[in-house]
Amino acid sequence: MRPPQIIVADQPDSANSLVAMLISEGFSARAAYEGRHAIELSSEMRPEAVISDLSLPNGSGLELARALRTRFGPSIRLVAYTGWTAARDRDRAMKAGFDSYVLKPADAPTIVDALSPETLALFTRASLASEHRIELLLDLAESLVTYRGNLPVGAKKTDAAVRRMFVVIRAALDRNPISSRARHVMMARLGKLTGVDQEGPSP
Repeated sequence: MRPPQIIVADQPDSANSLVAMLISEGFSARAAYEGRHAIELSSEMRPEAVISDLSLPNGSGLELARALRTRFGPSIRLVAYTGWTAARDRDRAMKAGFDSYVLKPADAPTIVDALSPETLALFTRASLASEHRIELLLDLAESLVTYRGNLPVGAKKTDAAVRRMFVVIRAALDRNPISSRARHVMMARLGKLTGVDQEGPSP
């Protein structure tokens, strides 16, 4: 059984942090930095849930919720994750199609509790092996590199986030018990992203 698939739509820093947290909890998660990208990923992944801020680049979380609800109906769980505290904002979110409303910042148990019983039934911390977790982190790093020139936070902040991701990935490769073949493939992916041969010992 596959782990629950979650898409996080938010500004890059927030999205990446939440994706990393969800992966560490045993979910399969991907980040989307604007509503259009979230819709594309949803069509590709068929996720159990989408967690979205109400304020997104080139659109809004409300527009995203309406589009996802129209496309997928009740089969997808929509969680608003936002700093907007007014009651009217909560009402607008629920009318747009969100199922739950979580205020930032929130810890992992709060985020998990906002997901549906069906999603929680699929959840298990052991469902993601070390290799799969590192692959997901590599996917996230590749997304950051791909969207580098189009992110609203600017290249400087994006580059800093990418460098942090490289450190996390290399540390995960060094400390996790994975097969030599998988390690070689993942090192090659990381080397392609960094432009540096990763097969030697980490600094």
